[in-house]
Amino acid sequence: MRVKGNKILAVKSDRDLIKLGRRLATEIRKVLIREMKSTVRVEEPREVKATHKIDQLACRIIAKETQGLPIRIIIEGTEPINSEVVSPRLFIDPIDGSRNWERQIGDPAFAMAFSAKEGEMLFEDLSFCFVEGLRSGDQYFTLRGKAWYKSKLLNQKAQKLPKRKAVKLSESLAYIKPGYSQAAKVLDFAGPLMLACKDIRAIDNSAAELCELARGATDLIIEARDLSDFHNLLAYPILLATGGVVTDLKGNDLGKTKAIPEKIYDYMAFSSSTLRDEALVVLHRSKRAD
Repeated sequence: MRVKGNKILAVKSDRDLIKLGRRLATEIRKVLIREMKSTVRVEEPREVKATHKIDQLACRIIAKETQGLPIRIIIEGTEPINSEVVSPRLFIDPIDGSRNWERQIGDPAFAMAFSAKEGEMLFEDLSFCFVEGLRSGDQYFTLRGKAWYKSKLLNQKAQKLPKRKAVKLSESLAYIKPGYSQAAKVLDFAGPLMLACKDIRAIDNSAAELCELARGATDLIIEARDLSDFHNLLAYPILLATGGVVTDLKGNDLGKTKAIPEKIYDYMAFSSSTLRDEALVVLHRSKRAD
């Protein structure tokens, strides 16, 4: 990464992207903590995808740090930065989980993914990802097609994440998202899986949850609320590198799906294709019974 003064001039490799991600996450965290100290009461927007004040502050940091960088930068909910550049493209969700940050729960994250593909892009064209938990400080990233994890708590060097071993559905931990008044819709779709798996939980921080799935902290994720957009899936390359699978609600591979920043994507994520197949059997049986 070429830097002159405080200005980033070029990014040429995965390692440069990791440095950029760390720098942006650090600067965003500083501003968020400063804002948290000065805020007495949080006023939550009514709309699920509304822009929070902290999102706006984070976007200003990204714009300042990346101005003139020869990469088109697409941030959730704002106009692209360096819009004169067609490709490559850097997709950023500055605070995945703004509401949770304001409530001081979960692990809201800075998420960033890269694609060198020109024109129409599929999810499998995302070739790099960096995620940093803004509360935990944990980092996940891809490097030469492998996924890596660095624990802030343990203060370890980054560890390469191995391929996940197959887990039976009956022994699996599931993150199933019922929030934002969508419990009825989620129960209608995912109820059979909730009865079949061993444990259920979710804090609703998509980037962190997909990374936790990659490192083995959970086994499957269901998002069936018609609420998550493309930026909620920026951690896709990390999960893919550990043998994980992401599908639509019919079980079709999301890797072959067009990746459109403004589009909403329901999805299922699994630690292995074996677990995916078992889950699909359960879902199909329940539909036949209906």
